[in-house]
Amino acid sequence: MAGGKSQFDTYIIENTLDSENLYLSSGVSPGMSATFAANRDITLEEHPELETFKRLARAISDAQQQYLNAGDTGSAANLAQMGMQLGKQIESGDSGKYLINQFVGLAIESIVLQQLNPNTSYDFLGGQTPSQITQQHKQQKLALRPTLSAFDALRPSLTDDEIADYYKRKEIYGEVEAMKRTIQQHPPTNP
Repeated sequence: MAGGKSQFDTYIIENTLDSENLYLSSGVSPGMSATFAANRDITLEEHPELETFKRLARAISDAQQQYLNAGDTGSAANLAQMGMQLGKQIESGDSGKYLINQFVGLAIESIVLQQLNPNTSYDFLGGQTPSQITQQHKQQKLALRPTLSAFDALRPSLTDDEIADYYKRKEIYGEVEAMKRTIQQHPPTNP
């Protein structure tokens, strides 16, 4: 994690987006990553705007750097605010039902925060510092891991009806909530 970037953030910044690698980079097992990628209702091929959003975040970051080089920290912060709004928009609402959108939104936010002083609080961050927001992003990702792992272990034993129910719930409530519901229906048994 050089420079405070997670493996996922580095992947988003440096590589072409594809759903399987996004899941792998966020800590999802290889089997589950392949399953998700193969069964995606939202794929990057069908939604090239996700790649466009990544390029836009890079352009915002480049513009921020130009403003900082010219000594204009206010304009750099304004651009970061716009980038944060873009990331929040992608990771929330109906688009936020899908993990890939949540991850892309968080990555965009991370990209635009990199140019700011990590220990300075900003009004548009609710008085928090970029470092605090970055830590919250890490916590969000870590909080998903137990659910993803439990679903990964459970998925091979699901019946066709349970899988169909999962996909219906995913469309209505989102992937994470659909996973949690499926896990709740299959509590672990103690020997």
